[in-house]
Amino acid sequence: MSHRLASLPALVIELIFAIIHPSECLKFRRLCHATNAILTSRHFARLSLQRHLPSTPPPRVSKDPTLLDRIWFHWPDHFQDLYATLWLRECTEIRWRNCNLSGVIPPSIGHLHNLTYLSLASNHLHGTLPDSLTSLTNLTHLFLSGNALTGRLPGNLFTALPHLSHASLRANCLSGALPESTRPALRELYLDCNAFDGAPAPDLVRALKGLRGEYLRGNAFARGEVCAARWRGVGRAAEVGVAPCV
Repeated sequence: MSHRLASLPALVIELIFAIIHPSECLKFRRLCHATNAILTSRHFARLSLQRHLPSTPPPRVSKDPTLLDRIWFHWPDHFQDLYATLWLRECTEIRWRNCNLSGVIPPSIGHLHNLTYLSLASNHLHGTLPDSLTSLTNLTHLFLSGNALTGRLPGNLFTALPHLSHASLRANCLSGALPESTRPALRELYLDCNAFDGAPAPDLVRALKGLRGEYLRGNAFARGEVCAARWRGVGRAAEVGVAPCV
């Protein structure tokens, strides 16, 4: 069968597999090298999605992820990129908390420039935070807590988002250094129960003093004397949330 497929014109192969729903068609990449090359191409991704996307306008506020929304976290780059551009781009709010999502946060999330509210909390997401999160300059609320996210924070995550007022990345596996500073708009910041290390920078300490709510406990730096000394100007460790998680 794979030999017969390989002998067909590429356009014919595209048209055949475009009939199959995007959640299933990519399983056929294993048939042969020619099929794999076609099914992972940007041209096929556009053909497939245009055939299977709903004819109704996409929602501005999304609270219940569809099947296509769910597999967005698993698709190859071309599919992820085009799905964000063709379908999700007009969303202003994505509220997918506790929706049993899995996979990685797509870099193409950076195309969603209209987003003001993003919640992917309490799911089963893994991998690193894409640098493209810093492109969401209209974002006011960012909730990614309760996943299995790893790696470092994008270096300018909290300074590149001028309107961000509420952020929670607690209860993940994030590591590395904390951000050096934040924007004045930030009112609540929760980074507790991760694996951040190194003492908080002086600018961050000064910024956090004005927050209504912030927690940094349960990180590697929270157990060091250097950190305790740095925080003396803010208050007792337990009061400002740098004590270890219990």
